[in-house]
Amino acid sequence: MDAVAQKQHSKLGIASCLMAFCVWLYFAVMLYLVFFADGFTKWLNDLFVPESRGISDFRGMGTAVVVFAVIFFLIPVAGHIFGLIMGAIGIILPKNKRLFPAAGIALNLLPVVILSIFYLIGTLSPS
Repeated sequence: MDAVAQKQHSKLGIASCLMAFCVWLYFAVMLYLVFFADGFTKWLNDLFVPESRGISDFRGMGTAVVVFAVIFFLIPVAGHIFGLIMGAIGIILPKNKRLFPAAGIALNLLPVVILSIFYLIGTLSPS
């Protein structure tokens, strides 16, 4: 019983939970900025699409697709994978409690579960 009382919370587990919350917060803020704040979208357009070709040009549209893929896919996926790795390492370490690493793993796997449910609903619904 003494060994259990001396275990501390895993710092990697806490970092994993914080990473999951930060990625969700980042996603929500970027969703708001890109789709509801006009100045931010204009700034992105000016930053990544040259004046010689507008967003209506297909080359400008390709640039916009890449920017949106990075903002809404690559950065969140990288953050969740990093959080998942921290949670997995935290749960393996025997000297720490496993509450936060397990919660971090669950929170970082949550987008995969949600997207899998959406995929299942989409494949089972009639055309």
